[in-house]
Amino acid sequence: MGNEVHIAKVDDGVAVWNQWRIDNPGIQPNLTRADLSRRDLSGIDFRGVGLFQANLTGTTLTDANLRQARLVSTKFTDANLSGVHVFGTSVWDVDLTNATQRDLVITPPGA
Repeated sequence: MGNEVHIAKVDDGVAVWNQWRIDNPGIQPNLTRADLSRRDLSGIDFRGVGLFQANLTGTTLTDANLRQARLVSTKFTDANLSGVHVFGTSVWDVDLTNATQRDLVITPPGA
């Protein structure tokens, strides 16, 4: 299971999570097996986050930052991944059934 403090931070909302990431640059969040389904996480900073076996079914991740995130057996069924930044993301065995993948940003930051 992921770090309960990190999971609770996501529950506080995107703005609180993103500010927490800015204030704590040395922390690599662990959201292993977190149930983040059916949420609007547009613009969230999941850069470098471990999302092993996390459930993001039906989640909106428009314009989210998934650079260098670790996605192993992550469930994105029916998720909206439009405009997501994915440069350097590690992806294995993810479920993208009916997911919307449009305008993914695959270039390095600043390119």
